[in-house]
Amino acid sequence: MKRVKLTGLIGGFALLLICLMSNSTSYGEEVSKITLGGASVGGFWSTIGEAIGAAYRKEYPGASYSYEPGSGLGNIHKVSEGTIPFAIAYSSECTLGLKGEDPFNKKYPNLRAIFTCIPNSIFHIVSTKAFTENYGITYLSDIAKKKAPIRMAVNQKGNINEAVYRTALEAAGMSYEDIESWGGKIFYQPLTRSQDQIKDRRCDAMGAGTFVPESRTLDLALTIPMEMLYLDDHVVDHMVKVWGEKVAVIPPKTYSFQEKPYRTMYMQTLIICDASLPDELAYNLAKAVHKHFDVIRSIHKMMENNIFKEMVNDTSPLRLHPGAEKYYNEVGLLER
Repeated sequence: MKRVKLTGLIGGFALLLICLMSNSTSYGEEVSKITLGGASVGGFWSTIGEAIGAAYRKEYPGASYSYEPGSGLGNIHKVSEGTIPFAIAYSSECTLGLKGEDPFNKKYPNLRAIFTCIPNSIFHIVSTKAFTENYGITYLSDIAKKKAPIRMAVNQKGNINEAVYRTALEAAGMSYEDIESWGGKIFYQPLTRSQDQIKDRRCDAMGAGTFVPESRTLDLALTIPMEMLYLDDHVVDHMVKVWGEKVAVIPPKTYSFQEKPYRTMYMQTLIICDASLPDELAYNLAKAVHKHFDVIRSIHKMMENNIFKEMVNDTSPLRLHPGAEKYYNEVGLLER
C-alpha cells in the first residue's frame, strides 16, 4: 500500500515536472511569435508596424509577427496587462500612464521602451487662406480675440492629438464650447477625413502631431490655398509645461505657404512594453530593428536622417527595457 502511494507520488511529481518543462518549451516558442499594437490600419503607425515586422522577419526567418490596430492609450493598457508584448505610443501618452492621469485610473510605473521609432512628431495647425484672410487671423489666439466662427478638426476624441489640441486652445483663451457659441464647429476625426472636408469647404482648419511636411497637407495645398495657423509663444510654453515635451521650430518654407518659423512642441513616438516582458523578447526586437534599420528608415523621407543611436539614447519619459539595454550595450550604442 505504501509502495502504491510512493509510486503515485513519484508519478505526480514527474507529471508536474513535465508540465513545467512543457510550459517552458511553449514559452520559448513564443519568442518567435510576437504582436505589435498600433493604431488604425492605413495610418503611418501601421506603416511603421509593417516595417518593424519586416525587420524582425528578416533577422529571424520563419518568425511569426502580427500588427494589431488600436490606439496609443489603449496600447498602454494592453502591454501593462500582458495582452500583447509590444506596442506604439506617444511619449505624452506614456507620461499620462506613468502618472495615472486622465484617462487612466491607475499608474503604470512599469512601462519600458525598446526604442524611439519616430523622434519628430511635430504638432502644427493649418487653415484655409480664405478663413484667415476673412477674419484677419494669424495666431491661434486671434480666433479667441475676434470670436471667429472657425470650423476646426481636432482629431478623434480621446486621441492624444485631440488632448494636445485642447491644451493649445485653452492656453489661447478658448474652449470647444466657446468656438461653437461663436457659430463655429468642432470635428472629431482623423486627418484623412479632415482633408476631405476642407476640400469640400466644410472645414477651415486641421492639425496634429506628425511629420513635417505632412503629406495630406501638401496634397491639400495643391487645390486649396492654405496658411499656417501660428501658435503664440505663451501657448507653446504652456503646452510644453503640461505635457513635459520639448520645443520644436519648423523652418520657413517647409510648406510652400509658410513664410516664417513655426514655433511649437514635438512629441516622440515609442515602441513600448512592460518591465515584466522576458529579456529575450526585448533583446530580439532591439537586435532586429538595429540590424535592419534601413528597412524602417526607407518608409518616409523624414526618417532618412534619423540616427538609431540617438533613438535609443532618448526614450523619454521611459527607461529602456533591460533586454533592449543589454543588446545596445553589447553593440556600443548606449552613451555612458
